[in-house]
Amino acid sequence: MLSLKNISTDRQFALRFLDNNWDEFYNQYVERAWRLFHDWQAAKVIVHHFPLEFILANQESLADDYNYLQMRLRLSPDAPIDRKRLTDSAYLYLCARQSIHVSDKKAEQILYQNTLDTIGAAYLRTTILDLRTVSSMVWSLGVLGKTEILLRFADFQKALDSLVIGREWEDVRAMFNNLHMSLDFSTFDQAMAAEENRTSSICSDGPFDLDAYVDEHVEAEQMLFDNPS
Repeated sequence: MLSLKNISTDRQFALRFLDNNWDEFYNQYVERAWRLFHDWQAAKVIVHHFPLEFILANQESLADDYNYLQMRLRLSPDAPIDRKRLTDSAYLYLCARQSIHVSDKKAEQILYQNTLDTIGAAYLRTTILDLRTVSSMVWSLGVLGKTEILLRFADFQKALDSLVIGREWEDVRAMFNNLHMSLDFSTFDQAMAAEENRTSSICSDGPFDLDAYVDEHVEAEQMLFDNPS
């Protein structure tokens, strides 16, 4: 069934089939294929289906061959996190999936700093939430119950989108400069007040619906999986 010949396409086909039709009978064959060839597909099958004891004993090699986030999700929430191997969006996703505490200040810093870092790409789009990294973070923070943070970010998003669509680049730069000066966002309310003549608060349209806001971005979390890294 499982080809161990040095033919990558045959091997990958067999491993994909096993990942979707798993039986413990194939443990030894998958482990052997992984140790011989270090294919990411073999590592993926192991991370998905092998006993936790095997994952713990081989976590570094599995993370190297496949995906650190996927491997770490098999471990307990109190296991160490190698933060250097996770992007900010992957880190928040891990915390969301395993109910790991993230302080409000840290969550807000990560969300806005990543928006700052990717704002150049947003100039070519209609909304910053088209950026999958930002969208993934919104989903994770929603799962973590960061309602107040997302409420403020929804206001910020609406104001910024209005400026981007209107190609008000100097105002966009000024807004982000204000945020960048103090990552505790003490200037956030001032920045928002300066834009009140351009857009109304999202809250004026009714109560903030956290579930609806987060549901818009649920698909973004898929970017974190099935990609070897």
